[in-house]
Amino acid sequence: MRGKIPEDIGNLSSLIVLVLGNNQLTGSIPTSVGRLRNLQGLYLDGNKLHGDIPHQLCQLARLAEFRLDRIISAILLVASLSLLMQRRKSKVKVATETALLPQLLWRRVSHLELLRATNGFHESKLLGTEGFGSVYRGTISDGIDVAVKVFNLQIEGAFKSFDSECDVLSNIRH
Repeated sequence: MRGKIPEDIGNLSSLIVLVLGNNQLTGSIPTSVGRLRNLQGLYLDGNKLHGDIPHQLCQLARLAEFRLDRIISAILLVASLSLLMQRRKSKVKVATETALLPQLLWRRVSHLELLRATNGFHESKLLGTEGFGSVYRGTISDGIDVAVKVFNLQIEGAFKSFDSECDVLSNIRH
């Protein structure tokens, strides 16, 4: 498009966006553009226009700047809240990991190591006996003292007793 922006452009009362960029427009911006009350976007880049900018366009520019400021503020607020939530999650994760630390330090102990720790389940290491088995004391290779219960599976109810003790032990921390 070449030439001037027509004066009757201001009659387009429902116009929301006017894109006239990268044309070969010359002259001034018509004052009738100020009547475009619904105008939310005006793109005139790439033209050789001159003269005063109609008052309405200045208000539009301020409104666009205000909207941009609000959008940037909202983005910064969301980003800040996201960072805050991320920090709280990481603190909760650290606290959870700290609470679970003893469990993370648990390790598997082989039957051979238990045999060595209890001196082959020797009578001198026996702490006591009960209906379903015997308990021995011992020290495993890393110096930790342990109590080892050996169930007598020949006795009826030993499996049920084992299950019950596993439930109890899995719910305590000591």
